[in-house]
Amino acid sequence: MTKSIFNIFKAPLGWSIYSDGVKIGGIYESKEAAFEAAAVAATFAVRDGAGVQINVPSAPEADEIEISRNWMSAIK
Repeated sequence: MTKSIFNIFKAPLGWSIYSDGVKIGGIYESKEAAFEAAAVAATFAVRDGAGVQINVPSAPEADEIEISRNWMSAIK
């Protein structure tokens, strides 16, 4: 069984979702909106027989992410 991993990250202008290292969706105004979008995407993976995992940073973790031109390095 495959497993799809959805990661929600603080972006310079909002929140983004990455699935298996690929950005999906757009920029979301809140962490909650990004989570809802990830949950919808996860339902399709479940329907196709995959396991899913959704990772959302806590408020202190999100505040620690330095917003810079190279913000993508924070997710690797």
